[in-house]
Amino acid sequence: MDGTPRDNDISKIVEADRAHIWHHLIQHKPFETNEPRIIVEGKDMRVWDQNGKEHIDGVSGGVWTVNVGYGRERIANAVRDQLLKLNYFAGAAGSVPGSIFAEKLIEKMPGLSRVYYCNSGSEANEKAFKMIRQIAHKRYGNPLQGPRLSRNNNFYSFSRGPRRKKRTIWPIYTRVYPCAALPRV
Repeated sequence: MDGTPRDNDISKIVEADRAHIWHHLIQHKPFETNEPRIIVEGKDMRVWDQNGKEHIDGVSGGVWTVNVGYGRERIANAVRDQLLKLNYFAGAAGSVPGSIFAEKLIEKMPGLSRVYYCNSGSEANEKAFKMIRQIAHKRYGNPLQGPRLSRNNNFYSFSRGPRRKKRTIWPIYTRVYPCAALPRV
């Protein structure tokens, strides 16, 4: 591991980074006179920047992702093999790795019997609301015939489809009520 960039002209990468990337947790004022740090390579828990300086990665594993280290051939090979066999299939049907992993997760979560795979926090929240509605319907019947949530600036919902013209890209929940507590509409 020598930490040298793989691109012949790192100055283009530095300029593209400076011009187009908004970095987390850092002021951008210093980039007006100094180069931003560009990480070019990693091995285990160490990374190297564009100048060949070695760093211990104390950020990636704790804040944004679960980092298992860099250069793990066993993991890379398992990912490669799965990508060639079946890279993705929507939740409309099961898959071999999905079923195996769900079983392993359930073993670690006493009292639960199912998992729901999703791609984002938005999707997870929306599914949680739907599950709550289903539980409330099962427990209390269906006394409600109207909306359960009130939103400002309607938006495209992941699973219910576009209801009205999209006005903003983020949902703003103004009132969220337990399903059973809502009056008939």
